[in-house]
Order: sequence, then structure tokens, then C-alpha cells
Amino acid sequence: LHIASAQGSMADGSMTLTVDEHARDLVTIAGILTRNRENNTDPARLPLRGHRKSRQLRDTVVEFDGESAAGVIPRHALFGGLWTVIRVPVSQAGRIAKVTAKTTGPMSPFCLAFFGDAVTPADLIAHVGAVPLTSRVDGYGPFDWDADALTELGFLQAIGGPGQAAGYDPGYETSPHTGSSTPLTGILNSEAGWDYQSSFPPWLWVAEWALDSCYIEGRVWPAPPE
Repeated sequence: LHIASAQGSMADGSMTLTVDEHARDLVTIAGILTRNRENNTDPARLPLRGHRKSRQLRDTVVEFDGESAAGVIPRHALFGGLWTVIRVPVSQAGRIAKVTAKTTGPMSPFCLAFFGDAVTPADLIAHVGAVPLTSRVDGYGPFDWDADALTELGFLQAIGGPGQAAGYDPGYETSPHTGSSTPLTGILNSEAGWDYQSSFPPWLWVAEWALDSCYIEGRVWPAPPE
């Protein structure tokens, strides 16, 4: 980790460090922290591209109806080793509570990435890589090494990566407890919640990559309204 700032306290002898794994300077880090705090309180400030209507004209957000067809990833083909991008209707903004998916004909390890703005397979190759389940020699994860560019593309969440591909539910490709692998099932059940904001409501873009040619289907599920 890169130490961007160090502040000591004469009162209790403590030292507070501001660190960053991408070796960015303190001014940049402060801007990121401020932006994240603002995003947590007002999701409409998320740094996504695209023209938006005035927020003075839209002071309410349409809810994601979990009982409608919203969030459904329809069954479609994936070509092994190639990125595929589809768009799924959700809502303008909200929180995803769960993602489910399944590969069949045959089962395959895979990964998913979600964006609030339109992306293309070429974008994924340029900023994530052609083979996202392969470890990079520089130690970065496939969605970390060009994180700033992905943020500009509206990146929201990724599921599956080197050594921990999706498709092994209810186990793991690599168990955090034993280091062993469980049988491939082609199934994903992810309950790691995350927030989203669409630049072009109600759409989210889903980037998909599978090791083998197969079919995939699934759904994203909304968190209950607060």
C-alpha cells in the first residue's frame, strides 16, 4: 500500500495513515472519499456518463418492482472466451439485493459485471482484459487495474474473478477455508448487496464472460424499499 498521508497525535501517541493500493496522491484520494460520501447520501451524484434531465424536474425515483419482468436476464447464448453485453430493465436507481444466474448446455465457469451506462465488448477487452478469469502478473484484479476508466464507464459491480469464478454454488472454485475446489454446478447465487444508478433509465448493462460456449439465464433482485 502507498502511504499518501501520515498524521500523528501528541495527546495519545497515535498515528493515522491514509493509504491507497493504486499509489494515488492525497488530493486525488480526498476527492474520491468526498465523492463516495456524497454518493452514499445522494445516488443521483454517481459519476455516470450521459445526458440527464434536470434533477429539479425529477425529485422522486421510480421503484424497482421485483414482481414485474424487471431484472430478468433472459436465456441466451455465450461464446466461450468472448465478452457478451446485454441490457436489462431495472429502474432509475436503487439497490440490488441478490443476483442469480445459471449456465447450461454445458455448465461453465463464468463472470458477470454490471454497468449503469452503455458498454461494449471492446470496452471490456480494453479495460478488463480478454480473459478475466486469468490472474494478472502485476497483482491487480481484472476490474482493479484500470479502475478509473471503468468508473467513467459506469462500472457498478463484478462477480467472479481469477481463482474464484462464478458457477460453483453452493461451494467455491477455491475454498477460502481449505483451498480446494468444489464441483462445477454452473449456478451463481450472490447476496452481496450493491447500489446502482442508470444513466439511461431503466437499463443496466450486464457484461458476461464464460470459459466455454453455453447458455446463460438469471435475474437481479431488488432490495426491499426502506
